[in-house]
Amino acid sequence: MSIASPRFRKILLIVVLTLILLRNAVPVSGSIITPVRISLEGRLEYGSITDGSIIVTSGTVTVGNVTFHVLTIPPRGFNDSLNYVRVESGKLYSEAIGLERDYLMGLSATYTSINESMLYLAFGYGEAYYPSSTFISVYSVYGRFGIFINATGILILSGDRVKISAEGNAFLPIGEREVLQEGCFIAIAKKPQVLGETLGLSRWEMWWMGIIEDNDYYYVAVPRGEVTSFSIYVSPTSKLAGLMSTFDAFSSERGVGIQVNVSCSTGNTSLAHLLTRSLRRSLEEFTSREQSFLMKIGFDAEKYLKEVKYAGALLAESEYAFEKGDFEVGAGLLEKSLVKANIALEALSQAKTDCLGMFLFLITFTFFLSSLVGAMVEKKKAFVSIALFAILVIIEIVFIPQAKMAISLINPEALSRLTSTSLALSLFVAVVTLLVVVMLILEAKGTLISDLFWYSVKSIRKRVLRAALTIVTIAVVSAVSGSLLAVGTIISTSEETYPPGFRGLSVSSHVTTVTYVFRGLDQANEFIVNEFFEPIPEFQAKWLSKMEGVEKAYIVAISPVFISKNGERTRAFLVATDAPLFNGTLLKETAVSANLAERLNIREGDSIMIVGKEVVMRTVSSILEEPLRLVDGVPLDEVEGPFILTSLESSSQPLTVYRVILEGSFPKDLSKSLVEISYEKNSTFTVLEGAQITQRTFKSFRVCLGTGSETKSLLISGEFEQFVGAPELLVLMGLSSLMIVIALLGSLYERQREYSTVSALGASPGRVSLLMFVEGLTYGLIGGVLGYVFGQFLQVYVSNPVSPIRQYTFSSMMASFMIAIASSIVGSLIPARKVILKVVPSRLFFKKIEEVKLFEDHAEATIPLRIIGDVDDFLTYVSSFTKRPPPMSWGPIYMQVSPRKEREEGNMIEMVLSYRGERVASYRIQLLLPENPGSTIKAVAYAASGEWGIDHKYCAREMLTALREDLLQYIDWKKQLRKETY
Repeated sequence: MSIASPRFRKILLIVVLTLILLRNAVPVSGSIITPVRISLEGRLEYGSITDGSIIVTSGTVTVGNVTFHVLTIPPRGFNDSLNYVRVESGKLYSEAIGLERDYLMGLSATYTSINESMLYLAFGYGEAYYPSSTFISVYSVYGRFGIFINATGILILSGDRVKISAEGNAFLPIGEREVLQEGCFIAIAKKPQVLGETLGLSRWEMWWMGIIEDNDYYYVAVPRGEVTSFSIYVSPTSKLAGLMSTFDAFSSERGVGIQVNVSCSTGNTSLAHLLTRSLRRSLEEFTSREQSFLMKIGFDAEKYLKEVKYAGALLAESEYAFEKGDFEVGAGLLEKSLVKANIALEALSQAKTDCLGMFLFLITFTFFLSSLVGAMVEKKKAFVSIALFAILVIIEIVFIPQAKMAISLINPEALSRLTSTSLALSLFVAVVTLLVVVMLILEAKGTLISDLFWYSVKSIRKRVLRAALTIVTIAVVSAVSGSLLAVGTIISTSEETYPPGFRGLSVSSHVTTVTYVFRGLDQANEFIVNEFFEPIPEFQAKWLSKMEGVEKAYIVAISPVFISKNGERTRAFLVATDAPLFNGTLLKETAVSANLAERLNIREGDSIMIVGKEVVMRTVSSILEEPLRLVDGVPLDEVEGPFILTSLESSSQPLTVYRVILEGSFPKDLSKSLVEISYEKNSTFTVLEGAQITQRTFKSFRVCLGTGSETKSLLISGEFEQFVGAPELLVLMGLSSLMIVIALLGSLYERQREYSTVSALGASPGRVSLLMFVEGLTYGLIGGVLGYVFGQFLQVYVSNPVSPIRQYTFSSMMASFMIAIASSIVGSLIPARKVILKVVPSRLFFKKIEEVKLFEDHAEATIPLRIIGDVDDFLTYVSSFTKRPPPMSWGPIYMQVSPRKEREEGNMIEMVLSYRGERVASYRIQLLLPENPGSTIKAVAYAASGEWGIDHKYCAREMLTALREDLLQYIDWKKQLRKETY
């Protein structure tokens, strides 16, 4: 027998169908029952209806919600014997009947003759002859599939035309169930693609659940009254997978998936519709769960949840569009909603993770504050520190929502839901701050900053009342600054009112770009703001036109063209619309704007050429006065420059929609909702030819709502950084700086002797000034810490008029410490300058005698001593040198001290002395006392006889060093003099 023979192919077909049937055979007890309807038509090929052959030419088989159509063209691998039905000996059976492109049906029935043209049919399975069942099976595409049918019907013969009709039940396998249940059979369309990505199901899950697949659909059997769940997967590298990451999506080797649910009430649908519905429900559940949780702890996240709700509204609109079969609108809204949801959820996650950093800051600063208080008490320092720390931490956890949030997030499950970027950023900043505080303040003993800090703390301890008043003032300033005066962002909206007469909505897409060009501090920098309108995507135009309440929709489309007349040509815009003008005129011809008419000298009745994608001639019917207003009463400001206006029907150019005008009745808050839902922002940073260019883009709908009495236009023009309350800030900073000045000046006068002692030990004027400066900064640091801690409580009860750039971790902390430190620096400058002007010995005390300068006829040396306002006392002290007894061995003998003499550079004291060392020499010394308070005394030695010899040169170094030591004793002499005076 030849392989190509019809008999062989028939046998092969029987084997194939038998294998398919055996593969799909399932017990009835493990199936879903759903109604089935069979309607086939054909012709009688030969014989009679009780003993003959029928060819099926058309028809349908409806199983539940799914209808299969008879395939008239045999699929590959089958010959013309497809669709044949045999009738003989009370039995009806068929060869394979092709359904659609991917399915085969086998008929098996017994019949009873009603009359010579009608048979009663009983379809079923379990008969002893081939194919032994009435069933539908997959032919070419993967999937576990076997629909077994029990039905009754009739066969009617009319001439040579045959019609088979039957109704009954179909049995569909479903998972591993072992019971027979009523249910439904629904079709799920694979297309369209979403964001260019193909959606699909897991092969393993399909097989396990008995889901059927062909090129265009998945078919699912669902028990009635129950919900069937499965997962939709996309490629892990796709854009959609990235957008789904913040939802309840999961990753596996099959891709990124999200679980969807279907039931009999779902009906035929699409994967895109199921995905969108699942995302919306997931977002709604997340929002409800977060709102309930955040309300319990008192955390204010309304702004973020509001943005999430807007994303949910867009998802709902996308779901509705998919449900109605408008896939273009659904896909566009889905993308916008996912982007908006991701941004909002990322911001909320950042705010929550910032609470972790804030809490670490708060604990660190509380510990620091407790340690300082412990260091200032006399007894039980450790107990006071620990008790104060524990009390403050408990109060913070009870009364500060951010602290409660941080505590709730310290568990693996909560941390896993936070974005890795925001979590890493917050923890990094908090840990670094913790380490800096510990290293520089608590553990950096022996360093300059640490020593000066703790020296200042001890000084504060001696003056508790004044220091406490200063610290509390700074704390109040920093707390208020952190709560009310933080750098933040505020949304800028623009609202205009136009003439009445229109009732409905007018929507266009507005864009604001803000460009910062930074070339350097010493160069010209630029700040450029640009506003314009951009086209409305087609899916958005369709969505808006199908909103509830729309009675009539118009569009305004624009295209750039060239207008030519008598050889002159200019660039213009072609505006095509089906909307009437504001005065009610419906434009059917061509009109030009006044500026275009003036530019090309166009008059009514002139012919002009419109050059775009096509070149057309038009006759100008009228000249339009500007600004042009359409039926909505809003100026046509989407067009900048000359334009030509024509009807939408008569325009032959490719156009882009710029405005949608919707007549109807709409709620008053719809315009605000549409503006906020459509709001998007973006920021880019580039470096070009050494200039740093930052561009921020803000997009939103411009929505004009006409109530019949007026038309109000609303749009978002940007989101700008703002420092709230600048005048109040200056007053508060001035108050805290004044308190620091008063405290430090009081400290200066009380500790003047202490500073003199420190300077006598070798401290330079800069070091003593730094000591005063660090003391002021210590006030600021302690006040800033205290203010930050108190500010966290204040934030709970005081609302901020702007949204902080960074929630809780950055803005409030930075504001608190910037204000505190700034006040400290300003308040410390005057006292630090004052202390330099006091009598402060320099580190030059430790310089070697080689620093004495020798010349041909004299020698010079610097005495590290500053005489300010007490020259008379210094002269008295120097004059007392002549009363000293001569030294026992080497040393100077002071013989004469002359009264001071006035000179141009300042005061001068002359003295005559004899120095006895290895050699002996007499000198005339001039002590130069400059008027500049910052300069020191200069000693110039000449020979007493006027002739500078070898002995003078040999003894000059030792003599000037000894003189310097005697002069530096002036500090102790003056202290003793004051004691005797008081």
